[in-house]
Amino acid sequence: MATLSFAGHAKGGVEQVSVDIDQLVMAPDYRSAPTERLTQKDRRDAKQAPAPAHVVLIGAAERLWVTVGADHADALAIARTAWRFEEVEPHWGRLMLSGVALATMRAPRDLIAGWKGSERLPVGVALFCDALPSLDIELADPVLGRAIKHSY
Repeated sequence: MATLSFAGHAKGGVEQVSVDIDQLVMAPDYRSAPTERLTQKDRRDAKQAPAPAHVVLIGAAERLWVTVGADHADALAIARTAWRFEEVEPHWGRLMLSGVALATMRAPRDLIAGWKGSERLPVGVALFCDALPSLDIELADPVLGRAIKHSY
């Protein structure tokens, strides 16, 4: 089990969130990965090949959180900032992951349902969604005027 801690941003402010992750799932093939691979450390090595950038959904007790992550050979890095899913779901397709509109990728509710047929991501699950190659990851929200950035 790994513990993720992040600043959970909402329209009303910021809250510190900590979630024990006991299951790590890589979509779209829904393969499991060991939670020991999760890290929130910044790591930047110019010699590294680009790591696939992902939107990451995190199931927590009271809500679903959205952040970004990178899948590198030795680690799955997750940013230290997240957004409440319910705030971005209405305009999900307009979010941009490293310059690509999320409208071109599978919808998060479809990914969640495709995993185990449930409408809700269980508490303690981190779901890495579709990927794009990148070392510098940015999830931009043009509607709410904010971004999550992570370099790995």
